[in-house]
Amino acid sequence: KIKTITLTHPQPEGLYLQLEGIVNQEVMGEHLKFLFSGDIQMLLRELQNHEFVDILIEEPSLEEVFMHYYER
Repeated sequence: KIKTITLTHPQPEGLYLQLEGIVNQEVMGEHLKFLFSGDIQMLLRELQNHEFVDILIEEPSLEEVFMHYYER
């Protein structure tokens, strides 16, 4: 199941995640946004190694799902 994850980070240029299941990472100001379709437990363990102040996990928009499957 694909989720849209947005992290609010004080220094976004230092935060990029290398984990299977993460696609379309983009920095927007203080936010790092990406689609995730992997094991949520692995993601949470990876996030323990990074400093962030907020996290939002939500269902992706129809456009995000479409782009994920058709941009390949």
